Amino acid sequence: MLSGLWDLLFPRVCLGCGQVLTHHEVVICLSCEVRLPRSGFEGVAPNPIEQVFGGRLPLEAGHSSFVFRGGSTLRRLLHQLKYHNHPEVGYYLGELLGRDLLSQEKFAGLDMVLAVPMHPAKEVLRGYNQAQLIAEGVGKSLGIPAPAGVLVKGRATESQTRKRRFERWKNVEGGFGLSDASAVSGKGVLLVDDVVTTGATLEACAQVLVQGSANRLCLATVACTW
Repeated sequence: MLSGLWDLLFPRVCLGCGQVLTHHEVVICLSCEVRLPRSGFEGVAPNPIEQVFGGRLPLEAGHSSFVFRGGSTLRRLLHQLKYHNHPEVGYYLGELLGRDLLSQEKFAGLDMVLAVPMHPAKEVLRGYNQAQLIAEGVGKSLGIPAPAGVLVKGRATESQTRKRRFERWKNVEGGFGLSDASAVSGKGVLLVDDVVTTGATLEACAQVLVQGSANRLCLATVACTW
């Protein structure tokens, strides 16, 4: 009753279309959710994520749930998450991604979800690391922990947005580390981020996990730009 009264006084609206959400809808309405640009990677073997990273990393499995397109509801959601203080979007997208992974046997039996880290100074300015929120949503769906602070970013780097592939790689090279290598040694690790473009950041983080003797390495992002 109290929840219904709260929704009446302060109605929650869909971040996609602006319509009032029903009691069971979260972040966006069902109509907007079904229109999110699905990648269809579940039915492809190897899928584009696995093809790109498979030759560069000892990757066991990879996945992106959606395709990042200009003007899409997904793009608006990610913009709200990163720049307009909507952390609930991160949990929501993480749960969607986690459900997709749960339906694929190759992601079974993992021990933890780790997010691509953000430099502490930037995280203070934003208020949170959006990738960590996504990782926690994934972890909830998969029933495994998503500890923060295992992967760390040791130095500030410039934004990757307008950089070309080689520039992206040089920008992040040597920028990541582990706070405690024993936390990943012998473990099955799922590395998570919001969007993959060239893959430079994910690859740099994954190399750190390999050096830390992670037993299994999987990658997952909410979206890819390919």
